[in-house]
Amino acid sequence: MPRLPDPRRTRNRTQLRQAFFTLVLSRPWDAITAADIAQRAGIARSTFYAHYPSKAALLADSLAGPFAVLACCVGTADELVAITRILEHFWENRGRARGLFTGSMRAPAIAVLERQIGLRLRRDARSARAAYGLPRALVRTQLAAVLFDPMVAWLTGAAACRPQELALALRRTGLALTGVAGR
Repeated sequence: MPRLPDPRRTRNRTQLRQAFFTLVLSRPWDAITAADIAQRAGIARSTFYAHYPSKAALLADSLAGPFAVLACCVGTADELVAITRILEHFWENRGRARGLFTGSMRAPAIAVLERQIGLRLRRDARSARAAYGLPRALVRTQLAAVLFDPMVAWLTGAAACRPQELALALRRTGLALTGVAGR
């Protein structure tokens, strides 16, 4: 019989993510501490560490779901509708997204996307045969930058298009770079 999730654990993690996002909107990444997040969430700092070893781990947990969808750009499954939806979500929350995807948070955010792309490449045997014959780590880095940078330019107003157009462009780029296009 499967174990039911502990409601207290679920509540604590939700409170930590909400506190984290509130702080990200008001302070630079480097100025936020685990103690700040715990205090904002109304829980003990030890409780923070019971759930996350670091603020970077909390960021990774928070972005894993949305970035897993974005990582679909490199797979063989056609997930264009889901990619469009996540881009629409980012657009609706672009004030928060700008804070998450620029400045000192950029590198940890890209690292989350790289991990999600790596998972996608491992699951999808055809896209794992990435173009250029580079080591998988370099392919993840390249793909993350190619997907991340246009999205950030779009969210910050450097370029304008509809979410559907960006989703299609990112998908085509991901397919081309992994050698899946045209198969």
